[in-house]
Amino acid sequence: MSVNITVVGSICLDFGIMLPHLPVVGETVLGTDLITPVGGKGFNQALQAHRLGSRTHFFGRLGDDAPGRMIIDQLENEDFPVRGLRVLKNEKTALGLILIGPDGRNMIGGFSGANMNFNIEDIDQNVYDALLLSTHLILQLEIPDEVNLAVLRLAKEQYVRTILNFAPYRNIPEEIENLIDIFIFNEIEASAYFEREIRTHEDFFRIRDSKKYLFEKIYIVTLGEKGAAIIAPEGEYYSEGIAVDSIDSTGAGDSFVGAYVHFIASGRGYIQSIDLANIVAAESTTKPGAMPGMPGAARIETLIREHNIDPDEPDE
Repeated sequence: MSVNITVVGSICLDFGIMLPHLPVVGETVLGTDLITPVGGKGFNQALQAHRLGSRTHFFGRLGDDAPGRMIIDQLENEDFPVRGLRVLKNEKTALGLILIGPDGRNMIGGFSGANMNFNIEDIDQNVYDALLLSTHLILQLEIPDEVNLAVLRLAKEQYVRTILNFAPYRNIPEEIENLIDIFIFNEIEASAYFEREIRTHEDFFRIRDSKKYLFEKIYIVTLGEKGAAIIAPEGEYYSEGIAVDSIDSTGAGDSFVGAYVHFIASGRGYIQSIDLANIVAAESTTKPGAMPGMPGAARIETLIREHNIDPDEPDE
């Protein structure tokens, strides 16, 4: 059964440079390859859910420029809905510059461009109609807070479950926090939010004594090659890392978010969903670039069998 997910967020054109090693300050390192896929946390998360079988409703903003046209050209070759893309006149499309080392680790710089020129008027009838169809809404912090807040208010009116990928980290209005059902962080973002160092799942499980922790909400942290952990009203769970031949970790966190929401929206339990999302995120690092690396449903079915996961077994 197809599920409907709405994603409002960022989209950009990525310039990924494959390097023999990551530079230090002042060092020039010549690359071995250049890739230019579509990126942005919002788009990446929507695309991953889409490739796994969700019907995604994505809303993003582009500039009227060459990078924007390159994005449109790429998406014409991808079975991905573009109805929610709006081109802004006299604006620049967001760009990402990604330096990728031989072990798959990366350094990323970004230009927000049209992403930060979302405004409340953009949360229109089309967004409302998408939320009427959807069970889940995914947001990130690469668009303005007032836009996220407007979408959240609409979502709550329709009883849509809300997910915030707390990236890139910044302080946000308390009303946004109150309207979120599921928070997803990496270890750096979780450390900043809970004001303590979080490097392992054991560190993460101790957030229950934090003034930020609320029992009724779900908190998830991704830990890179160490896997991911979740604290939910039903309990807590650690999903160990999946060993793969990683080429590029760009977008792995986005792949996790899109996959987790796809599986939870499909009726999986909180344990099973995090295990499956962990596999998807690990597999996404085996190709260069976020968009090229995101696996589809057929590939994940193969990996589920290889890892001896019963996709129909309920959580305890």
